[in-house]
Amino acid sequence: MADGYKDIKAAAKDTHKNIWGAWFFFGIVAIAVALFTDDDSVTGIIADFVAKWGWIPSTVIALLASGRASSRADEARKRALQ
Repeated sequence: MADGYKDIKAAAKDTHKNIWGAWFFFGIVAIAVALFTDDDSVTGIIADFVAKWGWIPSTVIALLASGRASSRADEARKRALQ
């Protein structure tokens, strides 16, 4: 029973790490694309918009995914401790 609890706790920690790691990576990519594209091109305009405002929906998505992972981990912990 204790091993299952530890496994669930470790998996939840890894899930949170992966979610926020992906959030950070794609944020850096968006900023890099915005910096290295021409501002007059369509791609440059889109990249600038994503770099300036894309953090809002990506943060909301990461928070929702993180919350979902936490609630699933809590459910699994309850089952493991029964």
